[in-house]
Amino acid sequence: MQSRKKNRRWLLAVAVAVIFPAAAFHASCIAVMGPGSWGSGMEEAYPQRLPPTERILRYADELAAMPQGDRPESEAAVHLPDMAGKIHQSYRAGDRTVFLTAEGERWTDRQHLYLSENSETEEIPLPAGRTVTRPRLLRGRVVVECWNPWALPAMQKIRRYVASWTDASKRPEAALYAYDAAAREWRFAMPGHTLVPSPDGRRAALLRSGAMAAGYYSVHLWSDDGVEPPALLSLREAAAGSGRSFRLRWTADSAAVRIVGRTGGFERRKREPRDFNLIYLLDNGALYDLQGRP
Repeated sequence: MQSRKKNRRWLLAVAVAVIFPAAAFHASCIAVMGPGSWGSGMEEAYPQRLPPTERILRYADELAAMPQGDRPESEAAVHLPDMAGKIHQSYRAGDRTVFLTAEGERWTDRQHLYLSENSETEEIPLPAGRTVTRPRLLRGRVVVECWNPWALPAMQKIRRYVASWTDASKRPEAALYAYDAAAREWRFAMPGHTLVPSPDGRRAALLRSGAMAAGYYSVHLWSDDGVEPPALLSLREAAAGSGRSFRLRWTADSAAVRIVGRTGGFERRKREPRDFNLIYLLDNGALYDLQGRP
């Protein structure tokens, strides 16, 4: 009996001397700095880069003839009579177009989301408590990017961090939500941002980055619901704080995606500024290096 009491006292002493201070230190770090890349899904991936084949060179010629940049979208603040506010972003796929509007001076003020199809326009309720951007159409669904920053008062930050252990949607700063039209509700899809759907609307390239968009990204391929999108590669911004310095673009047959621009290096802890021009081929999962070609 005395031995059990001694064991309990020893465990309590360990908790007081080690566990509680460690927990308090961890909580204070979360309160001040946030949880870092918690839940961002960002990965470090350094795949082998292969020399281009004839097929890849044909894709390079095709892509060089396309307009530069990601798939075009309307950013002009215009107004249509059947929509509240001014249109700030839109995306078209076939005969369907999704519009993001705002009623205030800023694009985040009193947002609305609309889906137009065959001359009919329907308003879609926005995810509660989220700021929405970059609406897209993927596999017949509306997908939006939601921004939920960790720049919060200390106690709110700690409460959100604790809740995020059981609710994955509370972890990332940038997350993708898909609209379930039958249930008329939004579902958290995964962490990520800068969604670039393929021309056939079946797949999408996307980016993931650490807390506060810290300048290091991983590029992922979203092919199937319920399957974690694999990382194709990871890379740094060309210069600290400069923002994204590269573009993603699909080939017309949706069989390959081009990643081109400038990077501060592919490894997170090693700075090697360089231009790059890569094509990822879906059917064999290989990355081809086209640097030096247009």
